[in-house]
Amino acid sequence: MALQVSERNAVIGATAAAGLPAATNILGLDLEDQIVALADAVFEGDTGSASFVSGIGFSVLGGLLVLSAWIGPLNGTAGMMAVGAGMGLFGLGAESFNVGGN
Repeated sequence: MALQVSERNAVIGATAAAGLPAATNILGLDLEDQIVALADAVFEGDTGSASFVSGIGFSVLGGLLVLSAWIGPLNGTAGMMAVGAGMGLFGLGAESFNVGGN
């Protein structure tokens, strides 16, 4: 079975989107522990503020990746990977917001 261009792009984007959170789990980068460490170091124990800033950071990075493919220089396979990774970063941003109860 040969994949059409749109199917190939869907596979590339989905793989990048799913691969980002999976890679953080495989590498042992537990997001909740990272946010708690950030809260202790920067926000003096305020987990809500730390999760808010982390969520905004992940969301902005995801938005920049999506925009780089939509209106920027990335196209083709690189563009689909950028969109997928951007959506994965949006997911990490949502998870970060959830940790602090925001």
